[in-house]
Amino acid sequence: MAVSDGSFCLGHGSVAWVIEGVKKTGRILGCTRVPGEEKSQSSYRSELTGLYCTILIVPNLCCEYYKITKGEIKMGCDGESALHAAFSPYLAVVTDPAFNIKLANFHLLSNSSISNSSIKWKPAHIKGHQDDIQPKEDLSRIAQLNVEMDLLARKHL
Repeated sequence: MAVSDGSFCLGHGSVAWVIEGVKKTGRILGCTRVPGEEKSQSSYRSELTGLYCTILIVPNLCCEYYKITKGEIKMGCDGESALHAAFSPYLAVVTDPAFNIKLANFHLLSNSSISNSSIKWKPAHIKGHQDDIQPKEDLSRIAQLNVEMDLLARKHL
């Protein structure tokens, strides 16, 4: 399972992501600033960048290193429109401010070692900020990871 979340404030974006198996042990966790000029920054771009980081790491590090050739990875994100855009089979429009990130996602998904194996991506929308309604420990694992990534992305920002 992988979960990413982005944050955006005052013209700057950041993102956090996590990849883990059935247990927390051996998880991969990361965060970064979102590339691009201030005028192109948005929460949408941040969400797309988080998806990009995860899509880059899974096939190029995890699957390659561990010789994984089949399976499924659930990719969770609370940015529903970014999730749809990242996994869209269509190219982005050049005038879109997030064109480069969308194109990078498209390229990774269509040309990665994962596209040539029997590993399937399962995009999953996660309702954001569920911890505002109920305690974190009562949430599903994917929702808990989303809360964690939201806090980490904001902290990194």
